[in-house]
Amino acid sequence: MGANGVFYRFGEKTGHVAGVPCKVGDTNGAGDTFFGAALSKLCKEDLNSLTADKLESILAFANKAASITTSRRGAIPAMPTLTEVEG
Repeated sequence: MGANGVFYRFGEKTGHVAGVPCKVGDTNGAGDTFFGAALSKLCKEDLNSLTADKLESILAFANKAASITTSRRGAIPAMPTLTEVEG
């Protein structure tokens, strides 16, 4: 959903996590960054006990990472470090 964030379905629940406003320089790599950031967090979770709140937190993290990427030029060189996303 780009600047509008992300829609998700979690079991019977659906929801939306807002995007992170930024000045867009280049959208290359935004999807890769989003999925990489989300998967990096999901890999550390016990998926059997994952809650909608935790999923929303992971998606917000991924949105922030992707927004940083889109605020820069290029794809791989534009991807943020963990410190940048967590900061």
